Order: sequence, then structure tokens, then C-alpha cells
Amino acid sequence: MKHHVLPIFIFLLSACLAAGDDDVTLVKCSTSKGPIRITVHENWAPIGAARFLDLVNSGFFTQVGLGRVVPNFLVQFGIAADPQVQRRWNAKGTILDDPDIHTPIKRGTIAFAGGGKNTRTTQIWISFNDNPGLGHSPWETAFAQVDPEDMHVVDSFYSGYGDMGAFGGKGPDQGRHQQEGNAYLRSEFPDLDYLLNCSVVPSQVDLPVQEEELEDSLLPGEEEDTESTPQADSADTIQRSEDEVVEE
Repeated sequence: MKHHVLPIFIFLLSACLAAGDDDVTLVKCSTSKGPIRITVHENWAPIGAARFLDLVNSGFFTQVGLGRVVPNFLVQFGIAADPQVQRRWNAKGTILDDPDIHTPIKRGTIAFAGGGKNTRTTQIWISFNDNPGLGHSPWETAFAQVDPEDMHVVDSFYSGYGDMGAFGGKGPDQGRHQQEGNAYLRSEFPDLDYLLNCSVVPSQVDLPVQEEELEDSLLPGEEEDTESTPQADSADTIQRSEDEVVEE
């Protein structure tokens, strides 16, 4: 292999070193109030992070209603817009809990809701504030963080319906939400905000080298070695106390 590949190798190596030891994936979500950026820390909770990224990559978080917005506590979401989509994910079953590494629940921390050991499905929450009362249940292991610069978007989500009826609020009933999807939300909760879509942000290392970039890397008088260049595929009712978020 000719030495003109060396600058590309050095660039990729530098990018890897800059990423550090923390295995992270960046996700960008559009919401009805603006974009938010999420850093998924796979070493915090590998199982939870993998499930979240599966949901993102499948398009699950498309037009997902933010049905539970409790100021100074959390925003919870994760029921699909289409009931058939939700049923398919429910049929996949729950995921195992991650080992608890005691990641503190800070402002912007993201974790799954659940209702006991090994009950996580599709519903997640974002903490509005530092909350030492959360994160102690096995299913509440944090797996991601909203970029601090984007938390003003989270703060602006409509909270007028408050918590669910079981806790004195006027928010959506999760059973009906799962059965009827967004038709129920649009009809009875017209002011709700929505997660419009989410996607993984490709890292620089993952991006293919463009032909013009390769040509720019050639030293004067060199030609591309074409012979050596390969050709290029019931998240059900959620119950809350001041110390936990659970999903029955």
C-alpha cells in the first residue's frame, strides 16, 4: 500500500484518541419546541443504551407525544404514535436490568421507566433537575444525558396537564394511549408537545472517505493506486413517588 494512505490513517487515529475511553453515541432529536442533542453513554448501561438506540434506529420516536411533563421532576414518554408499532415492541418483551454503577441522576439525565426488576420496555424519562431520590431502583440506571445547552428546550415542553390522573394530574391515560395512539392525544390533549424524530449522528470516524478527500491526500507527483483500493451496506401505568419512577 502506498504511503499516501498515511495522512488518512493519522486522521482516523487522532479522532479515535480524541473520543477518549467513554464509549458514546450522539443522537439528535427534533421536537415541537426545537432540537435536542443526547449523548448515549453505553458504558453506563449497555443493555439500556442498546435498547434506546434500537428504538431510535427503527424510527420509533416519530411523532411521540410527551404525555407526562411534571415541572421540577421529569418528562416521560415512549408510547408509539401508532398502536401497531407499540404492540410490536411490547411483543419483543422487556429487557434485563443493567448492573448499577450508581450514576447520579442530574439535570438532563435519561433513564428507562419500569415497574420492577427487568421490566424496561420503551418508556424513558428525562430529569428536569438533579434528583438524588431517583436512580436507586434496578430499572432506573441512567444511560444518557441531554446536552446542557439544550435543556431550555426540555424546560419549555407543555406541562399544563401535569401528572397522570392517578397522581392528581390531568395527563393522558397510558392504557388508552397505547390502545388508541396519537388519535387519543390529538383529540383530548391538543396542547401536548411531541418528539418529532430522532437519529444517530454519524461520527467522523464512521464517515466514508470521499474521492476528493483521497485525491487531496496524495503527495505531489503521486497517483491513486487503484489496484490496491477496494471497491465499496404494557409499558403500562407509571407510578411515581418522590423516590422512584415505576412502570407496572
